Amino acid sequence: MKFKFDETMRKKILTASLAGLLLTGMPMTAQAETLETAVSSALSSHPSIMAARARHGAAKESITEEKSAYYPTANATASFGRVFSDNTTTRGLSTQRGTGYSWYGDGRVALNQTLYDWSATGHRVMSAKERYKSSGFLFEDRQSAIEFQTTQSYVQLVRAEALKAQAITHLSAMNTYKNRVQTAVNNGGADRSELSRAQDLVSLADNARAQVDADFDIAQAGFMEAVGRLPEGDLFDPTFDLGTLPDVLDDAIHAALNSHPQINAAKRDANSAFYEKKAEDANLYPTFDAELSYSEKDQKDLIGGESKDARALVKMNWDMSLGGGEKAARRRLRYQHREADLIVEDLSRTVERDVKVAWTSFYLASKQKSNEAERLSAAKKTLSTYKEQYEGGQKKILDLMTAKAQVFAANQAYTNLLYREMDAAYALRSLVGVKDMPSDMSDQEG
Repeated sequence: MKFKFDETMRKKILTASLAGLLLTGMPMTAQAETLETAVSSALSSHPSIMAARARHGAAKESITEEKSAYYPTANATASFGRVFSDNTTTRGLSTQRGTGYSWYGDGRVALNQTLYDWSATGHRVMSAKERYKSSGFLFEDRQSAIEFQTTQSYVQLVRAEALKAQAITHLSAMNTYKNRVQTAVNNGGADRSELSRAQDLVSLADNARAQVDADFDIAQAGFMEAVGRLPEGDLFDPTFDLGTLPDVLDDAIHAALNSHPQINAAKRDANSAFYEKKAEDANLYPTFDAELSYSEKDQKDLIGGESKDARALVKMNWDMSLGGGEKAARRRLRYQHREADLIVEDLSRTVERDVKVAWTSFYLASKQKSNEAERLSAAKKTLSTYKEQYEGGQKKILDLMTAKAQVFAANQAYTNLLYREMDAAYALRSLVGVKDMPSDMSDQEG
């Protein structure tokens, strides 16, 4: 399905702020909790973002850790104490007990450098770099997820405020109407069945008020979880330019598949697994190292005497597991590489589905909102006509209550669809990679 954002639909979102203010009746005050301030607060304090930043920093250090294998390693040992010896030397030199005692001192320094390891170190360095890039994309994904979660909780809280304001006004109107019916009954102008019906409408309004109160508390809990605090001022309907989004579904899917941080992270993980496999392949062959060392020992001649040793060597090391460890490790890494490739494919399918769902949800909400606007307009006209007829004695108060309840129901439905449309638009924006907030990646590798 191809669906195009036309100018009419852009205006629907761009004018959402005004519509929301009219619905909620909230005054414009100097102190306000805007979407931008809420998102900025969440991005600077949410623990999952700080955890992702720490993981990204750890991945960066792993690159230096792997690169250290390119450089020499130094080793120094020293020991001092008193020793006892009973061997052929002491027995040959000692004329008493055939044993010897001596103060003992020993020191050794060595420098080792890998000469050739079949590029195992290079592959491990490349693997670490890919893991670092993956952690960067996961950091970006956490930021994007928290930004969308904050936006979603903000929209839901604005929606809950609007619905709550409508429910309070409606319940007050229903109680006023019911009191007028009660007065009419007391004066003999209405029967008790009308009062029962009026009470029923009041009860429905009261239930609606209880529901929106609960929804408001839930929305506040969602905002608290995302931002870490409650709003610090009035909330206003957020807006953004739909022109920043792709015009057709296929373009939206293409943009999401190319920019989604989870997919990019999974691709880097697959590259890392590939280099790990290459490094493990190198373990099948011997490594060649250079060693420079010097050692010196000080003790009595009775137990061996002083000695000095200096060496400059090229050493070959070839470790082979007789239990098949190397082969098992290579097979394990091949499986891990295959798993990483399949994760990329799985994520791609998930993201494509999510884009289609958000796209369809936005289109459906826009269409339903337009229909609900017509229904709301018709309900308001009916209420206005009933008021005129009531003044002329053609309608009863109960008729006004029924018409008022219909206006309230249509108004609630329209408001829900207004914010559902907005929520779907933000979901689509998040998926295709449109950003309002810059990423804080100050520790990126140069």
